Amino acid sequence: MIYSTDGIISNWQDIESYKERNLYYKLFTGYLFNELLPGYHQNKLSFFNLLRDQLDQNQFGPDEINGIDLGAVLNDFAFSEIHVTFDYHLVQTDKTYKDRGEMSDILIWCDKYFLSIEAKYLSDWTYDKDIVQVQERIVRLKTEPPKRGIQVLLIKSEKWENARKHKNHLGSNFALLKNNQDNLKIPVIITTWEQLMGIIPEKRVQAYLMKQMKRKPNQRLIQTN
Repeated sequence: MIYSTDGIISNWQDIESYKERNLYYKLFTGYLFNELLPGYHQNKLSFFNLLRDQLDQNQFGPDEINGIDLGAVLNDFAFSEIHVTFDYHLVQTDKTYKDRGEMSDILIWCDKYFLSIEAKYLSDWTYDKDIVQVQERIVRLKTEPPKRGIQVLLIKSEKWENARKHKNHLGSNFALLKNNQDNLKIPVIITTWEQLMGIIPEKRVQAYLMKQMKRKPNQRLIQTN
């Protein structure tokens, strides 16, 4: 089963993929944004409410789009029909764009806006690669009718707290993000996997995500008694 972590799977830590895409595919496709499951509309509402809750402390750059504050924009997402896709590259729609880097791990469209999620799990995030370069791709995206983008960085809470703790260190990613807000072209919202866990009512999905959060970059699980 998708969310099995015990039972017949005695060596789960060896056979469960450690790739970021495995985690976000299972969570977003298998559960949060699966319109075939009961509770889909509540899951969608909870997700965008979670992002709205981050606006006071964990949002950087512009706090509005076309004169509309981000809270209202996220509310539009929550109550609109959305389309969700994964591993999106700008070259799909702009053949002249030479940058072959990925624009979105998770891309969510609604009628007026789109939301681009960069999902980091075991790997670290950097200001240049995961904020600046991704923003350049988002800004370049042309749609008909024109849509405006929001960027989301989804990371583990310990990585976010560690970044904040080292804000005075040379080359601090948190300091670069905070001190260059005027240079950011679109809004950036930071949220964590642990916060995401808090909006999931399904116990099996919670247990799966909790076990994933115990994994370390060496691809092994923390051994617990």
